[in-house]
Amino acid sequence: MQESDIIERAERIMATDLPQHNIGKAWLRHPLRRKLELAILIPTAPLALSIMAYVGILIARIDKFDPIISINLGWPPDEREITVAKLQTMIAKPEIDKALASGEYRLNDIKINGDPRVTKFGKILRKISIDEVPQIFNVIAGDMNLVGLRACNIAQWENEIFPFREQYPYKSVIDAIREGYIKPSLTGLDGILGRAHLDIATRFQLMDLYIQKASWIADLRIIGLTFPAIMSQRGAY
Repeated sequence: MQESDIIERAERIMATDLPQHNIGKAWLRHPLRRKLELAILIPTAPLALSIMAYVGILIARIDKFDPIISINLGWPPDEREITVAKLQTMIAKPEIDKALASGEYRLNDIKINGDPRVTKFGKILRKISIDEVPQIFNVIAGDMNLVGLRACNIAQWENEIFPFREQYPYKSVIDAIREGYIKPSLTGLDGILGRAHLDIATRFQLMDLYIQKASWIADLRIIGLTFPAIMSQRGAY
């Protein structure tokens, strides 16, 4: 799918007839947004726990390591560390970690296609996003949002993207994050329109579009499109 087609589809997803005072940043701070998240996710918590327990046992038996890991994200506005839980899908490979740190592979919020650190069983989990199931409880706890900007290390990500800031709607996205409108999220426009297949320019445009046109209608559309996107496995590494 071409970049123009992706943006056009995103525009259709975000389109709404709601009044201007009910969309964009007004919705991102609206108390009903939090209530909507809880109404959707709390009923799924027992199923999520069952999946975590069953898959966790398989990880321990197949890959022989602890099934749950915690990732600390430096997140504005106060740069506090948000601990995000995931099911373990990777093994440590110092040479790859060193290459990542040097920027040889990619910007840190974009996955590597064919990452040699991912185990065989981990590839299956990542293809259908089972590794992210524990984050449901991050959303319930209030550390993450259900819809918005998919989880990444913003503090590190911002430093790496800063030299290219003139090429993307950089300031509007970073300002919205720093002003507390956006938390790390389970899904978003980039999650349903290509995931890791998207280049950084397209991802920034999608982030900016979401911030400007967010609404309860758009959130429900994104949530509804998330499962088909996961099943398509497009951009899932």
